[in-house]
Amino acid sequence: MINAVYCHFNQVKETIYGVEAIDYFFAKEMSSALMHRSAQVLAQDKQALAAQSQEIQRKQQNLFHLFLALHASLRAGHSCLPLGEIADQHWGKGFVIPVDKIAEQAVEQSQELETGLIPEKEAEPSTNLSHAGFVFAALDQIKMMLNELKLSEADNQLLVLDEQNLYLRRYFTFESDLGLAIYSRLEQPSLYDNNHISQCITTLFPSDSLQKTDAEIDWQKVAVANAINKNFSVIAGGPGTGKTYTVTK
Repeated sequence: MINAVYCHFNQVKETIYGVEAIDYFFAKEMSSALMHRSAQVLAQDKQALAAQSQEIQRKQQNLFHLFLALHASLRAGHSCLPLGEIADQHWGKGFVIPVDKIAEQAVEQSQELETGLIPEKEAEPSTNLSHAGFVFAALDQIKMMLNELKLSEADNQLLVLDEQNLYLRRYFTFESDLGLAIYSRLEQPSLYDNNHISQCITTLFPSDSLQKTDAEIDWQKVAVANAINKNFSVIAGGPGTGKTYTVTK
């Protein structure tokens, strides 16, 4: 039987800084789905289970917090959780900033605004924890724990362990499909020669002497010229710079 690492969300919220309820419920469901089978195998030998109870608890804690960190990473806009970033790390800890420190920082910020100078100083880490956080095991131990759950691409589990990255299968599939699509485009031969490209650019961007000078650069024109003979291109720019307009052309 799997022992709950946390009984309810409030316990997690008091321990892990920045965690959301959705992270907790994700980790809870993943723990139930993925760790149930391994718990059943261990329960067949009660003597071995008693002897290894401490190790089992350590694994459950690491895996539960891995699932928490994975969903927090997805919520932050990432496609996976790189294990190297959390292995051996004190994750989810938070600090209490004393009132006198808050006042001191306000004075320093005011002085910086008045003088325009930023004094060089070493950061003084607070020793007052607001959230205890969790210390993950070493990378090789984390990989061993996850390998016991059989999370390879072929295992058809909810999660996928690919080298040192932990994915939700859906995101692993999205990323794999995107990679294959880009690779297939890169393998295709170019369809246009320089003459065709020149004619196309002239048609799409007719010269307008009233609006452009020799010193001005039409970056939309440059983007099209760079992309037109390539099977895959990335066009980037800030809001209002004409990315959609350029791609439509």
